[in-house]
Amino acid sequence: MARQIGELGLNCPLLGELLLEFELIVESQLVEALQASQRSDRRLGTVLIELGYVTEEAIANSLQKQQEMCNGPQLLGQLLLRHHQVTQEQLQAALHESKQSGQLLGEVLVARGILAEEDVRDRLLEQFWRAKGFWVIA
Repeated sequence: MARQIGELGLNCPLLGELLLEFELIVESQLVEALQASQRSDRRLGTVLIELGYVTEEAIANSLQKQQEMCNGPQLLGQLLLRHHQVTQEQLQAALHESKQSGQLLGEVLVARGILAEEDVRDRLLEQFWRAKGFWVIA
């Protein structure tokens, strides 16, 4: 029952749906936790942790995945920043050069010696698989 949000009509799954999809909980655990959450006015993730069904790390990873799915695909520059492979200043300069020259961002970063080709390839693969919803939550 993912919700459609935003202009792009992105599918935004509910936390419980993600936890079921990742096989971190079973449906009966979700139902129990949802009922407890409604009775106590506590968040679902908190209840699931208190019941011992999931860890805080599992909730945090699932919420991160939910945010990514709801916000749409990430741009290459965002991924490079997230992985601390470029600074904001390096990214801005490379984006400017990319617009001026018509080169792709990755090409500019490699030509400037900021990244190796493998680094760009790895982030492009991550971008692709995240967009497909198959990026592994570590």
